[in-house]
Amino acid sequence: MDPVLRMGGARQTAWYASDTSPNTFPHLPVREGEPVLLGLALFDDAQAFDAFANSESWQREVAPGLAPWLTKDPETHRLQPTARSALHA
Repeated sequence: MDPVLRMGGARQTAWYASDTSPNTFPHLPVREGEPVLLGLALFDDAQAFDAFANSESWQREVAPGLAPWLTKDPETHRLQPTARSALHA
């Protein structure tokens, strides 16, 4: 997945998976029994992300391999740094 994102213009990527250990801090809301894979990709700007999304390389090269593992449709969320974010530095 990383090579497709990087070739598509992502300059940083990160991957996080569910921690299956018991929740020992009940004030923290945790979804138990739902395995989740979260991927983050940092693009230089919205145009770079749009170019990647419009290339359909993810749909061609990654989505077919992920499909057998999915129990729900993937979600995509576009986040933007706030004015005080260190990403502007």
